[in-house]
Amino acid sequence: MARSVEETKRCIIAAAAAEFSEHGISGARVDRIVARAGCGKGLLYTYFGSKEQLFDTVHDELVTRAVDAVPFSADDLPGYAEALYDYVSRNPAVVRLTSWFELERGDAAPPAAVVDSQRRKCDAVVAEQARRRVNPLVPAADLLDMVVALAMLGARPSNREDRRAWVRASVERLVQVV
Repeated sequence: MARSVEETKRCIIAAAAAEFSEHGISGARVDRIVARAGCGKGLLYTYFGSKEQLFDTVHDELVTRAVDAVPFSADDLPGYAEALYDYVSRNPAVVRLTSWFELERGDAAPPAAVVDSQRRKCDAVVAEQARRRVNPLVPAADLLDMVVALAMLGARPSNREDRRAWVRASVERLVQVV
């Protein structure tokens, strides 16, 4: 039985996520992607245009999924960091693809969902800073970048519970009003 277009696209995206997270854009091979996906190169190029466009699709989908999956509360940034840590620990391709995106596609715009989410989060942090519940000395956007970086850095393979506690404690100190 033939697969539907949507099922074929999902297979290509899953295969590409694995390939890109392992090798980045430059090191990824279309031959390996289509072999994993069980389809021909023609379908990949028909559905996604180019290897770079496929990477952008994969990256955008995984990062948008992460943004949607991790609850955010500006009055509990340590809790947000823990939730993000848990998510990226279960989904390590998100960290890898984000790193490859920054290295190889740094001039490309992030997905609209990420930009919108970041703006809402910054506004919420600014409000908490005005209430003096979050450290006002660090600009909100920079503070969020640090929280995300700590959560993603902590999600490296090791003793995950120790790392999780380290992420929480680090963010608690970072946001603490002095």
